Parts: sequence; structure tokens; C-alpha cells
Amino acid sequence: MTDEYEVVMTQKATSDFAQIYLYLAYVLMRPDLANKVEGRLHNKINSLSYMPRRFREFGSGECRVATVKYYKIIYCISESDKKVYILKIIYSLSDIETLS
Repeated sequence: MTDEYEVVMTQKATSDFAQIYLYLAYVLMRPDLANKVEGRLHNKINSLSYMPRRFREFGSGECRVATVKYYKIIYCISESDKKVYILKIIYSLSDIETLS
């Protein structure tokens, strides 16, 4: 049986999520795209409650990165409390290596 993890959004990740939606919906004037991206990000984030190590390592320790289209979800796994902490969501063309 696979262990289940609680997924926790940090304040920064929550802000990133909102900024992505606002940019797509109101700057690009694409609310349809904003809703689609929001749904995909939400699904990927929720999927991290099972087998969070399936995505590639990022930096040191237990941090990983999952990709959704043009966005990267950066998260760390805490075995001691069985939680996955979503740290940041970035546009994937950003220089991810400068974040570690």
C-alpha cells in the first residue's frame, strides 16, 4: 500500500498560483486559458499526495520539480510528517537553476 502525503501550499505558492491566473485571465484576456491552466496545475498539485518522488530532483535534499505545460511546480517532501510542501510555481522558461 502506498503512503499518502498531505499537500500543503506555502503562501508564496498560493500567490504564484493566483498571479498566473490573473495574468492569463486579465492581462492576456484569456479567461478560458486561465481556467484550463488553473485546473491542470490544481490536478498536478493534488496528485503529489501519492508517490511524490516520481518527478525529478531539484537542488538538494527532498525537493523536486513537476511540470505542467509551461509551468514548474517546485516542492519538498517531508517524511517526518508525511507532507509535500509546494514552495513555488514558475513559468518554465524562467531560469529554474537560479532558484536552488
